[in-house]
Amino acid sequence: MTRTAALFVPLMPPSTNSIYAGVHWAKRKKEADRVHGHVALVASESRIKPFAGPVHISMTPSLGKGARSRDVSNYSYAYKLIEDALVHAGVIAGDEADKVVSMTIHAPTVDREAASGLWVTISEVTA
Repeated sequence: MTRTAALFVPLMPPSTNSIYAGVHWAKRKKEADRVHGHVALVASESRIKPFAGPVHISMTPSLGKGARSRDVSNYSYAYKLIEDALVHAGVIAGDEADKVVSMTIHAPTVDREAASGLWVTISEVTA
């Protein structure tokens, strides 16, 4: 049986377009540190057992009150921050191609009564 773990990260990183607009490296680092901290906390609270082998990661943005929708590809920076944060939190062994073999970014869901954030699902990949 393939093991899967899911977690909700209650934040929305900047869009990929905003990063391409020339954001200073220090601001990008501050955002990465913020995301790493949130993911580490959520992963710890969820008691996710680390994945040692290859995984597939999927991410679905959840848009709550006041959150604006983006093109699906505009969530790519958020995905990269989440992937790095999963490594930082020890949930996945690394982000190299032999460890994360595929990824999916889904179109956002909208629930104006819920918190905005990112649903992240990690699934074991078996040969």
